[in-house]
Amino acid sequence: MALRLDITDQRGVTAGYHRIISVTQVYERGQAGIHINLAGYVSRAFREKEINVTSDKEVNSAEQNQSFSVTNVPVFLPFLDVENFQLSALYTRLKAEIPELSASTDVLEPVIIKEPIISK
Repeated sequence: MALRLDITDQRGVTAGYHRIISVTQVYERGQAGIHINLAGYVSRAFREKEINVTSDKEVNSAEQNQSFSVTNVPVFLPFLDVENFQLSALYTRLKAEIPELSASTDVLEPVIIKEPIISK
């Protein structure tokens, strides 16, 4: 899952496809809550390129670790009484609690099928 919304950062870089790349629970006083990193891509096509490179066995390891994201945005959400850390629940909270993401729409992450599907 990911979010579709054009966001331009302070450098003038616009990302239109955003996905959660990490979630950390922090319990330190003053910082307690859920810390999320959102990777932003120019478009879904660039995310698909990233997946294709990392799944290609003929590509060297340096290329496989290459990221096509153009932004990395830290987001903070406070803890709730009952937590749900499933990605779909976190995306719902991001849209509900972060005003800049309220107009975003859900999109499914691209899936790479490594073996051909043969139907009979």
